[in-house]
Amino acid sequence: MSINITPAARLQMLPEQFFAALAGKANARAATGRDVINLGQGNPDLPTPASIVDTLKQAAENPKYHKYPPSGDFRSLKKRLFSVIKRIMA
Repeated sequence: MSINITPAARLQMLPEQFFAALAGKANARAATGRDVINLGQGNPDLPTPASIVDTLKQAAENPKYHKYPPSGDFRSLKKRLFSVIKRIMA
């Protein structure tokens, strides 16, 4: 069974994602045989330091962080986001 989903026309108003555009340009040049040094978001070439991994593990094991943040505490953020979205969609 196949579902055909048509994106809303509003999605066409969104700007192109920066890193997707940059990767597209780098890939297009590389496809022509040019030597490309891609300075986009890239992938780390070194492992994450053990101290950072250990701290992340400790936080992940703490039940305090096993739930969603309280949504009522972000009224000012919600109002600001709404005003930005309203302006973009106008």
